[in-house]
Amino acid sequence: MPEPLAKVGGGDLVSIVSSSEQNFVNATFGAELLAETPLGPVSNGGFFWLGYTDSLSEGLWVWAEGSMSSFSHWLSGCGEPTNTNFGADDCASQYQNKTSEPCGGVWGWGANTCATSFHMYICESSE
Repeated sequence: MPEPLAKVGGGDLVSIVSSSEQNFVNATFGAELLAETPLGPVSNGGFFWLGYTDSLSEGLWVWAEGSMSSFSHWLSGCGEPTNTNFGADDCASQYQNKTSEPCGGVWGWGANTCATSFHMYICESSE
């Protein structure tokens, strides 16, 4: 999981615990994220890691700093969170789904293997 990279900077991967935080992240970072990994008909775009995982207990998602939240923004219309890869989809990312799918072009969360390489990270700190 990419969490150690955030720890180096003294923070955690971003936690999004409300719709207002979700809207802030999308508005503040969306264009830059899509420039890094463009959205297309057969490719998802704008990937970045969230500090959200169910690696300790399958199906029990917790934030990197240990808190739980009733808010989520899974791309449920596209089957997220998935648990493919033999149950190894334990780390959450956010992206825009490819435009060829019914929920295409929408920002949301997806479950991925923690070893998946993404280019972007958004970290937060209490300082």
